[in-house]
Amino acid sequence: EEVTPEDGDSPDETLRMVMEELDKLDECISRKKPVGKVVPVLEELAKIILHKHIHIRIAPVGLLSVLRTLRVFPRNAQVSELALRVIHCLSYTPPALATLIE
Repeated sequence: EEVTPEDGDSPDETLRMVMEELDKLDECISRKKPVGKVVPVLEELAKIILHKHIHIRIAPVGLLSVLRTLRVFPRNAQVSELALRVIHCLSYTPPALATLIE
């Protein structure tokens, strides 16, 4: 049974893909690109995270990119939904760790 590269990505590769999309998001916001350019980046970010069924923790600066997007497009429902989904996945704390923290 062959493993496709998408299924066989290492956690490092997945993290690299996520960081790439966050960089694109930053670029869209800093260059004041229209919402039509931002939504596909958010969709790709959500797709990478959700497709791989992963919860990864990244530096707060990564979350800031997504939060900045929400601030720039506060009334866009699609941006809000995607951004919140991404934030939820990126800031996930495993239940066992949450218990330890408490």
